Amino acid sequence: MGRVFLEDYGKGDGYETQYFMCNKCRTYIALPEHQFLLPRAQQHVRIFSKVANVEVDEPARYYKYGSHTIADIYCVKCGNKLGYKYIEVGKNKRFILRNGYVNLMMVNFWRKCADLTVDAVTMQSIDS
Repeated sequence: MGRVFLEDYGKGDGYETQYFMCNKCRTYIALPEHQFLLPRAQQHVRIFSKVANVEVDEPARYYKYGSHTIADIYCVKCGNKLGYKYIEVGKNKRFILRNGYVNLMMVNFWRKCADLTVDAVTMQSIDS
């Protein structure tokens, strides 16, 4: 296996960028500006248009969820399952999604805000 090169969101122009990260190894996963806001009832997941440092299951492991084709995604550094990617979106959907958007399960990632790291579900600090 080759060397893993990770994209890093945390080092900007003199300020700390807000970002989402894996809750196991703290690898950068997504930026807040790439997420879609969902109705309150669906806040256990986040939908992102762009993510980094993730691996997508191979086609042999894709599965169907209703009329959608989905693949699990994992942290490229530690292998933690982060959520799933829409490979193909079926006709019966409540809102418009183009193929390729990613659903991340909130229990599997944290949010970094300046010098504070918070749980993505409870928004409580996880820093010691």
